[in-house]
Amino acid sequence: MKAEEKMLLDFLEGKDKKFIMPVFQRNYDWKEVHCIQLFKDIETLAKNPNRKSHFLGTIVYIANSEVDMMNMREYVLIDGQQRITTIMLLLKAVYDYTNINNEKKELELKDRIQDYLINKYAEDKNRLRLKPTKNDNTIFKAIMNNDFSAIDKNMNIYKNYILFKELIKNSSLTPWNIFEGIRKIVIVYISLMRSEDDPQLIFESLNSTGLSLSQADLIRNFILMDKEPTEQEELFEKYWNKIETLLNNENISDFVRDYLTFKTRKIPNKNEVYFDFKKYVFSSENEFNQIEALLTDLLYYAEIYSCIINCTHEDKKINFYLKKFRKLKVSVCYPFLLELFSDYNKLENLDKIELLKILDLLISYIFRRMICEYPTNALNKIFMILGKEIKQIKNFDNNYFENITKILLLKKSSSAFPSELEFKNSFLNREMYKFKGVKFLLEELENFDNNEKVSIEELSIEHIMPQKLNTQWKVLLGDNFSAIHEKYLHNIGNLSLTGDNQNLSNKIFKEKKKIFEESRLKLNKIFEFKEIWNEKEIEQRALHLYNLASKIWKYPELKIKGIEKSIVEKEIYNFYDDIIVTNTKPISFNFLGEDYHVKTWKEFFKKISEILIDLDYQKFKSFTTDPDFQGRNYRVISTKNNVRKPIKVAEEIILESNMNANATLNYIKMMVEKFDLLDKDFTFRLK
Repeated sequence: MKAEEKMLLDFLEGKDKKFIMPVFQRNYDWKEVHCIQLFKDIETLAKNPNRKSHFLGTIVYIANSEVDMMNMREYVLIDGQQRITTIMLLLKAVYDYTNINNEKKELELKDRIQDYLINKYAEDKNRLRLKPTKNDNTIFKAIMNNDFSAIDKNMNIYKNYILFKELIKNSSLTPWNIFEGIRKIVIVYISLMRSEDDPQLIFESLNSTGLSLSQADLIRNFILMDKEPTEQEELFEKYWNKIETLLNNENISDFVRDYLTFKTRKIPNKNEVYFDFKKYVFSSENEFNQIEALLTDLLYYAEIYSCIINCTHEDKKINFYLKKFRKLKVSVCYPFLLELFSDYNKLENLDKIELLKILDLLISYIFRRMICEYPTNALNKIFMILGKEIKQIKNFDNNYFENITKILLLKKSSSAFPSELEFKNSFLNREMYKFKGVKFLLEELENFDNNEKVSIEELSIEHIMPQKLNTQWKVLLGDNFSAIHEKYLHNIGNLSLTGDNQNLSNKIFKEKKKIFEESRLKLNKIFEFKEIWNEKEIEQRALHLYNLASKIWKYPELKIKGIEKSIVEKEIYNFYDDIIVTNTKPISFNFLGEDYHVKTWKEFFKKISEILIDLDYQKFKSFTTDPDFQGRNYRVISTKNNVRKPIKVAEEIILESNMNANATLNYIKMMVEKFDLLDKDFTFRLK
């Protein structure tokens, strides 16, 4: 590696020199504000003779080893391509502006600028010194050749060229002055050798803030950067370009994150997808020896992912369910859907009927949990390991639906499948208007058993008993109107859909009834048979809607018998296993690669606390004031003598030891989670 400071124009000039943007680089995206600021800086340089230089940044390149160095020196730009492209556009704008007066001095300037833009005596394919990425190259060539007949004028590269021409025109400086300002620009160039240096490592350092490139950009660069240009081009066109076309750049990071979650059974941090992808590529978990095999697998799952997020499956019934996942915004299930649809493609026993039953089951599981206000963060872990749990069952594919049903019904605590009693109680009593999925709920109720499906995009939610009571409503509801209004206003029985919300307003029920009689919505037909609207009517309608809901989001009718022992009684558990440990004792645990033998839950709690204290004392000490470790009556971790049965684990830190097994395990998990060690090995054995 060689690094050196140099004037930018000195770096650009030279016989038979060409700068190439590799296929993995993003398109040119400098905005107007960036170009204006650069131009102002150049004007300042030109006006101030005491300013000798202006630092533009770092340029990193690799000399292209595939090219005969005697004929053409090619430099593959690893970093700095946006700045080089912008300077080339500015030079071309200055060059074009010199045509106005056609004076000798301006013609001299044209000749000088031309030396930075083209290789005068090279063949056509190497004549331009800069070759941007594929999408920008056509526009750039057209600008350089003054061919504007079929140019895409919405491209940034064209807009900035026109902007520079306008800035030059309105500047108080001459083209020569502006050129002299450009001459003062300084860069630091870093020259790499493909065989000796690690361009990706240097690139990561230059982009370590994560602001300049997305996670998807970094992943693409990592995959392609160390390849020779012809191989880069081949891999890009054959795989990565297809992935970008399927998903668009903004979805690629989420796709890779879900892909890694499915493959590794660990959930990457959103801001660390690139580093986790790198780790996966070099780990034993990666089943592919060659990068092309990995790209083949990525493309295969990108096609599935595109189908999931865009609801573009060739089968309408499958798409019917995919649209429900999208409306519910439950992307946490995508890692499992990737695995499920891959199994559907590959397993003979998993047919379309079975798949539709599974999708319906998952929607019921997710939506019932939403209605019952189960913690949403639990779904991350559930769908992370669901595929693994299924495949632990012998001959799992013989009855995929039944096996997944058994697994979900065996979930406990925050992972449980809400029972019919829980679902009914929540459905009838919660303030449904404040539920974020209320529109989805009403749409599904409206369209259940309805051959003419209704789109509710243009409809709004109507409170039959209005949000603001007038005198007539108060009389209708009786002396207890205030309590009735407070209790039932947002109840599901009092909610409906309408396209006439403004007209309904807070009219009395008889007037609303006349409007509802004109409605074609099934949800509003019931009002035709009502003469009054009070708490009794609201409760009856809520019960009616619940009966519909229990048919839409069904609780599985399955007796759990004969399920594999490995699912019900496992010897070894991990962080994500949601289990009840009553009447069990720990035998040992493995944490950060080390085995520890323990005999009681109290000993388990103490030992793992000591390990975490050794890792970061101050971090652990923060738990002594963290509200998450405030038990119902006593603190669980404290610096004071305010626990019932203390265990001292460090100076000024004591633990509560008088807890049941389940509480102890949950606090252990919480500590590990707060140390951001979820991606580390943490398993424990029970008896």
